Amino acid sequence: MSQVSEREASDPNPNYERRWLVLCIVAITQLTIVLDGTIVNIALPQAQIDLGISDTSRTWVITAYALAFGALLLLGGRIADYWGRKRSFIVGMAASPLPPQSADSPRRAGSCSSPAQVRASSLHCSHRPHWRS
Repeated sequence: MSQVSEREASDPNPNYERRWLVLCIVAITQLTIVLDGTIVNIALPQAQIDLGISDTSRTWVITAYALAFGALLLLGGRIADYWGRKRSFIVGMAASPLPPQSADSPRRAGSCSSPAQVRASSLHCSHRPHWRS
C-alpha cells in the first residue's frame, strides 16, 4: 500500500507545465550540436584541398575540433555555475550571432547569420593561400 505524504500531495512540481518547453529546447540544442558537426565534416574536404593537408591530417583536424568543442563546453558549464544558468544562457544567445574577431572578419562581417554558418565559412576558404599558385 503506497501512501503519499502531505508535502508531496500539496506541493506538486512547479515546473510540470513547462516540461514540453524544456524538452523542445533540449531537442533543438541537440539538433544544433549534431548539425554543427555535420557542417564541419561537409566543409572539411574543401578545406583540405585549399590548405593542402593529407587525409591523416584531416582526421587530426576533426579530433582537434571535437576536443576544442568539449573543452569549451566544460568552460561554459563552469561559467554557468559561476554566473547562473539563466544569465549565462542569455549572454550566450545574445553573443551567438556575432562574427568571430579574426583577421578576415571585416571581409565576412554580416555575411553569416548563425554560429554554424560562421564555423562553416571559416573552414571553407574562398581564397587561395598566398603560398600556393
